Amino acid sequence: MRDIFFNGESLLEQGFALKSFPVYKTAEPELEFVGLPGCDGDDVISNFRYKNVEESIEINSIPHSVFLAENTFQLVMALKNWLVYSDGQYKEYRDSIFPGYFTKAICTSIGEIQTCGFAKLIETTLLFNRVPWWYSDLGNQPYIINELNKQISINNPEKYSSLPLIIFQGAGNVNLVINNISFSIKDISNVGNYLKIDGETGNCTDIDGNSLDTKVNFDYPPIFKSGSNTIKAVYGGGTPESALKQITIIPRWRRL
Repeated sequence: MRDIFFNGESLLEQGFALKSFPVYKTAEPELEFVGLPGCDGDDVISNFRYKNVEESIEINSIPHSVFLAENTFQLVMALKNWLVYSDGQYKEYRDSIFPGYFTKAICTSIGEIQTCGFAKLIETTLLFNRVPWWYSDLGNQPYIINELNKQISINNPEKYSSLPLIIFQGAGNVNLVINNISFSIKDISNVGNYLKIDGETGNCTDIDGNSLDTKVNFDYPPIFKSGSNTIKAVYGGGTPESALKQITIIPRWRRL
């Protein structure tokens, strides 16, 4: 039976099932069409981003779950406790028909909850707002670099480029070279020997989430193109001399 998973728990585990197959949407690019006087057609202005997607899902309770629960109120409360958060943080969202992929979503609405039929089944509509991308489990597996000047190659199997998560551990100045483009990292020995670069948000932080933007020198975060990519770490000069412990790279392969 088809199932959806939100924040590590499944719809079926909550005692509910899909009432109908969801109609899935593809993320749309954010474009503006501008008419120019005297020119036929519109000029296109791109913001170079994809918009979030809203997913509407109709569900109803599984008959035996109604009898197992002490009352319908208990079942309704379990559904709310599973889906409703006020922290403003995306949760992992999976669909069993897309094995090996996940996205990030927030449940923005639980519709009117109604009972129907002799079994007093509960039915409602869930509304999720999700990010544009579906990420592969393969792209969530880390690549490790633990020595300087050793080049590795990794293959992006998806059509789209990705914005990786990169964690530096060690000391000294290091240049991370991706596809012959250098990203300079200054010595982090005085900030806990830890630096995280999140390509999606553009943030550079220490292990506690404090900004370390002054420790990096590049205009745009690292990016992996579709197909083959080369990566190596080299000594960045200055003192202290690089004592690289480890660079962890989570490539985040993705598709729309």
